Amino acid sequence: MHQEVLDSIKKAKKKGFSRDSIKKILLKKGYGEHNSENYLNQVFSNKKNSKKIILIGIILLLFFSTSSIYMYTKIEEIKFNSYIEKGWELYEEKKYEKAIQEFEKYIRKNQDNYAAYGGLGWSHYELENHIVALENFQNALSLATDKENIYRGLGWSYYELGDYDNALQNFNKAISLNSEIESSYRGLGWVYYELTNYDIALQKFNKAIDLNQNNNQAHRGLGWSYYELGDYDNALQNFNKAIDLDPEDSIAYSGLGDVFYEFKDYEQSIIQFNKALELKPDYSFAQLEVGWVYYHMEDYDQALIEFRKAIELDSNDHWAYGSLGRAYLAKKEYNSSWYYLTKALELDDQKPRHYHDLALYFYEIKDYESAKKYIDKTMSFDLKHYDKAEEALELKKEIYKV
Repeated sequence: MHQEVLDSIKKAKKKGFSRDSIKKILLKKGYGEHNSENYLNQVFSNKKNSKKIILIGIILLLFFSTSSIYMYTKIEEIKFNSYIEKGWELYEEKKYEKAIQEFEKYIRKNQDNYAAYGGLGWSHYELENHIVALENFQNALSLATDKENIYRGLGWSYYELGDYDNALQNFNKAISLNSEIESSYRGLGWVYYELTNYDIALQKFNKAIDLNQNNNQAHRGLGWSYYELGDYDNALQNFNKAIDLDPEDSIAYSGLGDVFYEFKDYEQSIIQFNKALELKPDYSFAQLEVGWVYYHMEDYDQALIEFRKAIELDSNDHWAYGSLGRAYLAKKEYNSSWYYLTKALELDDQKPRHYHDLALYFYEIKDYESAKKYIDKTMSFDLKHYDKAEEALELKKEIYKV
């Protein structure tokens, strides 16, 4: 009966009867108000309800789809940011190769975060990949121009590459953004040291120490600056302070070796250089200096042994070849002396010392015309900071007397 009523209503609806007209018919047939409304609602509301259900379904689908996309985006964002965080954690642990891997994972997907490039820059810097470090710091700078650590990284990279003008510019910019970071002042100290402006270098190293009393590298910088100024007592004090703060500072021990050499305490000088080599066996500078101590002790055979060790550590060290040439010259072994002195000049023809040594060589073998040629070339350099300038001037006088 129920289904028959519904079928009759559907047929009437199809013929164009309105809801009200059908209701009147139902009431006349005695179905009553409640039952009539119930039947009519089942027929007339189905389509409307279906539409509502479909609409609600679409809305829910869109909501969950949008939420899924949002959640996926957030998850991906967290995931990529974790690469940066992990990279810096590994950097702090001095695991620079692994840090690079994490930063590169981020950059493969996103090239818009300065911190990732900055992390790559510092990691490559610590691995002494200074050109690659510089490129990454420049990439970071293209994304953020107000980050102190990026300018500081540029400063140190330019310093290591010997571009002191750009190093100065970037260290100063870093300080203008944050004047409380000792590393920038220390960087300036080393730049001015390399530019032989030792008085300003002292100022910068002292500023770094004001910001960090336990900065062994700044004390070491003070030591070398005082050494170049001939203030060996202050140099000694600061090298010792650097070693107190870091007992494994091989460069500070080398500084002590040079100071004791100037004091003519050759035995103690050798002890300090050997300590530096014990800490850093590939430290060619310290190895070379040991040779010169023996040279000045007139133990030329031992000097030759030490100079050859320096060449084994660095086969392109022009100073080591020049030193061998001088030792052979002292032994009057002129053929060997000539070979090593010219090899030194071949490796670096921009050092007055190599021309000076050859002038001495030709003077000793009494080829005075060649001696004049090389001493004149020596004098063509700016000898303001050449530590053998007085010896070169004396040699010139002797050559031109003949």
